[in-house]
Parts: sequence; C-alpha cells; structure tokens
Amino acid sequence: MSGVYLNLWDEELRDNSVVLRPVKSGWPHITLAYTNKLLPVHELAKIAQVALAIWAMKPVTVVRAYVNTFNMIPSGNVRHDVLLELDPQTTEAIAATRQTHVVPYEGSDQFVMRTPHVTHSIHPSQESAQAMADSLNQTYLPKTVTVTGVSM
Repeated sequence: MSGVYLNLWDEELRDNSVVLRPVKSGWPHITLAYTNKLLPVHELAKIAQVALAIWAMKPVTVVRAYVNTFNMIPSGNVRHDVLLELDPQTTEAIAATRQTHVVPYEGSDQFVMRTPHVTHSIHPSQESAQAMADSLNQTYLPKTVTVTGVSM
C-alpha cells in the first residue's frame, strides 16, 4: 500500500470514455497522497475511509489537458504525460482534505502531494503528447466526471 487515490468514472460514456482512460498506474484517479509505504496500512485505511465519506459521488470537472515532460530517474528516459487539470473548486477542496486528514500524520512532509490532476496518457514524444492534449482541449473538455470510490 502506498497512498490514497480518488477513483473517477465517466457516467455518460462509461468504459468508452475518451477523457478517462487507464494508464500504467491504473484506472483514472486523483492522488490524494502518495505515501511511499511511510504509513502503515491501518493508517492509510483511516484516510481512505474519511476520503470516501467526503468525496463519494462528487462531481469533478476536468477543465484542460496539458503536457508534463520529465526525466525518469534513475533510467534517464524522458517521459511525456498528458495530464488533466481540475477545476479550481476541486483543487481547493483536495488541498483542504489533504491539510485536514493527511498532513497531521508524522512524516507527511515526505509524502508526494502534487497539484491535483488526472493522468490521461503517456507518450514517447513531446509531439504526440501535445497532439493528444490539443485534441482533448478542442473536442472533449471541459468534462464533468464522478468520484466513485477510493483505493489505496
């Protein structure tokens, strides 16, 4: 167990969604906190239980796709991810959930809690990633989806 994740679902298009697609890290989700095994499972479960009570069946609007390029350490390979930006209200609410229910844990300064987003796809080149982001922005976004569960 390594973190707490809010699982997302496109009720309109279900498993045919163009916006929400599985990637290497699993089904589409928002990472509440990646703890890298710094918290025992029973503590993660407490956070997950609270997160489910707060977030279950809440709508989340994906407003924009953008490309995030980074160097994967230690391999040195470059990766190009298309990320989905969330609406400001959701971003603020996730920050508040983190502050109230994750930050109080000892060692939380070592948890990964980046700006909330959804990973749409992973690409071998900047060009293919940018083309995907442009297509999503022009045709499919903004899109409202639903938090349907929590995973750890």
